[in-house]
Amino acid sequence: MTIGFIFCIIPMFLSCHFFPSIYRTVAKLLFFDFGDTIIQENDDPQGIHLIVSGLVKMTGGSPNLGGKRPKEKTRLTDYRSCGAIMGELNCLTQQSMEMTVTCETATQTCFIAIESLFEAFDVFPEFPSLEYMIWRSLAVKISTSTFMEHIIYQGWSYHRICSHLARAYLVDVEVNRKFDVYDGTMEDVVVIYGSCDDLASQCSYNAPALISRTTHQVLGTANTTKLLIVPSEHSEMKQTVSELPRQDSVPCLRHAAHRRASRDDRSGLLRTVSVS
Repeated sequence: MTIGFIFCIIPMFLSCHFFPSIYRTVAKLLFFDFGDTIIQENDDPQGIHLIVSGLVKMTGGSPNLGGKRPKEKTRLTDYRSCGAIMGELNCLTQQSMEMTVTCETATQTCFIAIESLFEAFDVFPEFPSLEYMIWRSLAVKISTSTFMEHIIYQGWSYHRICSHLARAYLVDVEVNRKFDVYDGTMEDVVVIYGSCDDLASQCSYNAPALISRTTHQVLGTANTTKLLIVPSEHSEMKQTVSELPRQDSVPCLRHAAHRRASRDDRSGLLRTVSVS
């Protein structure tokens, strides 16, 4: 597992007295041989794979990050090894898989099924919710690549960028809703999912994109737009943190209720534990 994923998920379960039972029941260790297909492009998401050992090859299109005017897709080939996470974005958005993953060597993965993941979201809705923490981990990963490709940050090392993003927080901007940016408390703002427009210049930002510091108010143009905000060092972090529960709790609870309504009524392990 990567350090980011461990910090995002494990603390949520460790705080619960039933953690050992959940972990043994929900997570499965899967074994694949050379040439086996772990994930097939265009299939529905089945869950999250964490590579425990081995090497895999990923081929397919660039990810759909939910913008109103999506960027042109390009065909990609990449390789992932121990510690890599696969499928988390597709599970969160319930979009079809965009990459085919095949084994270059014998491979082991730790697998968490999408149904178990959604049940866990229902169990841990309070801020910082499990859903928020996984989104934030994904946002940092997307933003790291965006920073490394941006001319302003090309002189920065990978570790400096990671340190810069370590104090960032995530906010949702719904469609046709306004949101103030660079108000004196923000150093950088990155669109990591969805899209928004600069209300003054009408410039559009489609994920992934670093919003210009000359922008002061944006309008959400996608059903869901997620911004990763790096606060200014001199800003009052206490005030920023106090606002986060209000920004996070309503969307996560709404999404959880929607998922409960759309799934067949079943007494899964996590739900059973949560009411006992």
